[in-house]
Amino acid sequence: MFPRISKFSVAIMMVCGLASCAPGGPTTGPTYTEKQSSVVPPAGGYGRIYIYRAAMGPGLLPMVKVNDEIVGEARTNGYLYLDRPPGNYKISASTKIQDDLYLPLEAGQIRFVQLVPQFGVLAWHIRAELVENAKGRNDIVSLHYTGR
Repeated sequence: MFPRISKFSVAIMMVCGLASCAPGGPTTGPTYTEKQSSVVPPAGGYGRIYIYRAAMGPGLLPMVKVNDEIVGEARTNGYLYLDRPPGNYKISASTKIQDDLYLPLEAGQIRFVQLVPQFGVLAWHIRAELVENAKGRNDIVSLHYTGR
């Protein structure tokens, strides 16, 4: 009834599927551990937001936006950080489904936002999630800096 699929065909499909999980090639740049010694604390009156993506997602390489301003790409195994004045910030990734995170930032405060690929109704999208500082610091230790 159903056509037989050879093991070779299944293997080819799996390789192609895995290749689509890492768009744009491998993430490069110094790791968090390598870069930390040269990073100065936020200027007086500012806070810092780390945004990172550890998980893969099929063919996703969306732009990361803070208050609708593009600040970088949501690369797998990558992170970036921004120093901003106190206020409320909307963080999102430009996929077909908008899943925005709203977070307040105070002077001197450090926040961690993880970008998580999720399958929606018809397509994959990236959801921004606020995480505890201890988890965020642990998650980004081996990730690569992708900021501008």
